[in-house]
Amino acid sequence: MPLRNPVVRAVPAIAGLIPPAGVMRLLVVVGGGLLVLQSSQGLAPQKLVYLALATGTFAFSCHAVWRLRERQMFVVGLPWLIASLLLAGLIALSLPVSLAHGTPFAQWLRDAATYGLFAAAPVMALDAAASMRRGLILALTISITALGALSFALYWISVRNLAILPFEHFVIPTASLPTALFVVSLAAAVIDRPRRWAWIVLGGVTLGVFWITGSRSALFFLVALPAVTVVAGRLVLVRSMVASAGIVLVAVVFVALVQAAFVSAGREIAPPIDVGSPPGSGSASPGATPPAPAPTPRPPVNPKATLIERLNAFLTSPQQDGSVRERVAQYEVAWELFVSSPVVGVGLGHPFVWTRVDGTTTWRDFTADTPLILPAKLGVIGIAWLTVVAFVWVRFIRRLRKAAGITIPGLAMTGWAAILVVLVWTGFSLEDKGFSFALMFLLALALIEIERAGPSDETPGSSFTLPSVAEPTAPLITQRPIDR
Repeated sequence: MPLRNPVVRAVPAIAGLIPPAGVMRLLVVVGGGLLVLQSSQGLAPQKLVYLALATGTFAFSCHAVWRLRERQMFVVGLPWLIASLLLAGLIALSLPVSLAHGTPFAQWLRDAATYGLFAAAPVMALDAAASMRRGLILALTISITALGALSFALYWISVRNLAILPFEHFVIPTASLPTALFVVSLAAAVIDRPRRWAWIVLGGVTLGVFWITGSRSALFFLVALPAVTVVAGRLVLVRSMVASAGIVLVAVVFVALVQAAFVSAGREIAPPIDVGSPPGSGSASPGATPPAPAPTPRPPVNPKATLIERLNAFLTSPQQDGSVRERVAQYEVAWELFVSSPVVGVGLGHPFVWTRVDGTTTWRDFTADTPLILPAKLGVIGIAWLTVVAFVWVRFIRRLRKAAGITIPGLAMTGWAAILVVLVWTGFSLEDKGFSFALMFLLALALIEIERAGPSDETPGSSFTLPSVAEPTAPLITQRPIDR
């Protein structure tokens, strides 16, 4: 028998290494966004290229999703698609509104692209989930969110002068990606028993990174722990409590080790600055392009103070950093814009202008640290749309629980929802581009779980029944090994 050509034999092996088209499209949108959207303000050429490429990729994904109409994941994901369609309509409506309020088209497009990413999230998730294994999507989720967490930590450590670093970030320093990493690690610590302690360490380090960067909002992340414990239920009560306690313990130890490392190195850590904004998030008064404003002068710090003592002062004293006063100013500006046009808002891209805490610098940006930016930009109809999204989110978690039991994406989306609720006063998370990227991966993972579980009791003709607590052979918690 003649030997086959080695090149021919290598073709199947090489083809097996190439991700499916849906996965590639997801990586193009997410990977390109993380790299390109961290650039300077305005519509730089690379951003326009990315927008064109992402739009074309989205069109291919729409065609692929339309061919999934007979699959269960499409039926379950339909409410998300409806919410996306409604958002697309709001984005289109905002264009004439923005132009009527004097907003340049380029500014509208820059802001609309962020909302467009959220509208595209369910479509990209369905496209990728249709041809992706659970193990692959979980690995991609951890990889992307871990990269985002590292970039987030580097940026804020540099901005707040906690250390002198050679660079500020790798990709866009978004807070949503490390938040997603935290809730996924927490959920996996409950579900994945063989690797429980690895997940606990990962979740604890992620939480510790937030604490190290000195963000007050990170304290509210702890609300995810009881939320996951309650939703997981008494079947895995011990596991969820162990995971929660372990993550907090690891976070505390991580912060202590960082402090000990600085002490042993004999380095002085500069106190955090007052207010910092991610690159390209704002600019000074119209017509000028000065460098970012300097921090407000602060009282001298005890040179013998440890990192923990300095962070404690930064976290507990609003007068020290001025962020509370600046956020109040942003609330006032957003409210005034909403009152001026309560039904449809002032449109996407409209600038928010306020005076910074130094009392002299005027700051101008199309986003602000207040949830009132949604009604300010999209009016009451924007609030109505957000209500629909909240309903779809809760219903999706319940549907996932019924179909697949207690799963990683189900618990992760529960913990994430709890964090979003308690942190709603700090801003509108949808304006964080990383929020849409993280949602794409979590939705894809959830849709895979639902389809793997088989027809649900809500599907016509299905005979699936929800296992009861009294049936030891059919536990609610998913026990299937992670696909490789």
